[in-house]
Amino acid sequence: MKSRRIHAEHLLGRIVHDADGRRVGRIEEIEAEQTRNGCYISSFILGEHGLLKRFAIRGIEALFFRSITEKGVQRTRGVPWDKLDISNPKRPRLRWRRDELLGKHGRT
Repeated sequence: MKSRRIHAEHLLGRIVHDADGRRVGRIEEIEAEQTRNGCYISSFILGEHGLLKRFAIRGIEALFFRSITEKGVQRTRGVPWDKLDISNPKRPRLRWRRDELLGKHGRT
């Protein structure tokens, strides 16, 4: 299969739906790994905690956004890169149902 490049910034803020068409959350953070061969996405973080992680200084968000972070952690979901279909970057889709995501990976 031919590899395809997608600009990661085009995925941020996109709403993700599951295999049944139900809303799972927004892509708020993208975690990547640098290798000798390039930079590769390892996971997508959906939810409020991902947004705080992207914009805040590590550890300080809890001081200023305690109620947001407590609720945000409950609704945050980490999605492995291979479980998200981004063949249409404007409409990313989870390859499973929302409850399978929560059951297998819990909260991050």
